Amino acid sequence: MLRDDGWFDWAVRDPGPPDRVLSNFRTPLTVYVCHSMEGVYHFPDGYTAMRDPRRFPTAWHWTKARTGTLYQHYPVWAHLQHGHSANILGPGGELEGFQNEPINNDQMRTDLRIIADINFYLERKGFKPLERDNRQLPQMTKRGLVEHREMTQAPNTTQCPSSRYAPLWAALEDDMSPEDKALLDKLVKVMGNAQMDEWLAKGNAPLLTAFASEQTARGEATNAINGHLENHPNGGGAAANHKHRMDIVITETGPVI
Repeated sequence: MLRDDGWFDWAVRDPGPPDRVLSNFRTPLTVYVCHSMEGVYHFPDGYTAMRDPRRFPTAWHWTKARTGTLYQHYPVWAHLQHGHSANILGPGGELEGFQNEPINNDQMRTDLRIIADINFYLERKGFKPLERDNRQLPQMTKRGLVEHREMTQAPNTTQCPSSRYAPLWAALEDDMSPEDKALLDKLVKVMGNAQMDEWLAKGNAPLLTAFASEQTARGEATNAINGHLENHPNGGGAAANHKHRMDIVITETGPVI
């Protein structure tokens, strides 16, 4: 969960240099900026621009390693130089890897857990959760889940993070009804992540067929699921491309207070 002090209780704490915090200003958490590291992160002693004097005062709040490990460097509220106009709006997270290297499933689970924890915190405090807005809006005006390039303005434009987050945005397009997702969440708890990953890799139809079979065996099959199956007759490609939320494969998505 995201604690009141701005640290995720499940992240590996890897503090960044204190002098990179720009001020005592506490950002309002109206954006979460997604970056591409364009490099490899070697914890704890390897090179990082965040500790390079030539890159002062560049810093970011956390790094999402290729393994899925979340290394958190600063509290979510810290005022850092990471995303142009987003610096005073919210945190930024770097995705280990390079341009044209799509976010992998381990990183996607991590990002979805970050988003779930942030939104749980915001809603608990009475604020609007962060969402992905796909409208074509002027640069620097977007809010919610944003890419670095969307928060820039000439002459300081960037293509970061190229198209690396496309699978994450697709995963957030949830076309399941709340009833369907509630049943699927039950199945996740019974079957575990490994079995779910196997089904996800085969596409939507095998996933939902297996799901319906399991629920029938438990006396929980519903007309809603049967109707949903009819909408996915031919599978659906890799897990990274399917339209259901990847957070269904996380057994600890919901923070506990």
